[in-house]
Amino acid sequence: MKHSFVGTLSFVSVNGQQGHAQSCCNDLESLAYTIIFLARGDLPSTTNSIYNDRKAILQKMSIVAEELCEGLPPPFSKFVSYVHSLGFNEKPDYKHLHTILLQCSETNRLGEALPSSFPPSLKTNRTPVSSDCV
Repeated sequence: MKHSFVGTLSFVSVNGQQGHAQSCCNDLESLAYTIIFLARGDLPSTTNSIYNDRKAILQKMSIVAEELCEGLPPPFSKFVSYVHSLGFNEKPDYKHLHTILLQCSETNRLGEALPSSFPPSLKTNRTPVSSDCV
């Protein structure tokens, strides 16, 4: 059964763009695209001047995490790889994902630790809110 998605083509998961049912892993994939866009100002699938559905999905399906996350702190590619490894009904390990995002907030784009004087708003010891998503 085909499902339509509501949103922006650039940020929708591959499953959503193909019209498949979506789950937590698809929400996390969309979150990853959003973070990448906010950090870099673009996504590889939208940088072509001739942008369409087919090209976007082929780009999303063929790009490796390290290339997709180019210019972001190195741990972020672990986030993307983990999200892509999730099965449809698999419950994400939100604590693991939170740890990866904390590592990103504590390193620069070269993977070097940020100085302890880095703005405290980007460093946090908060515990993530966990949720059952399936």
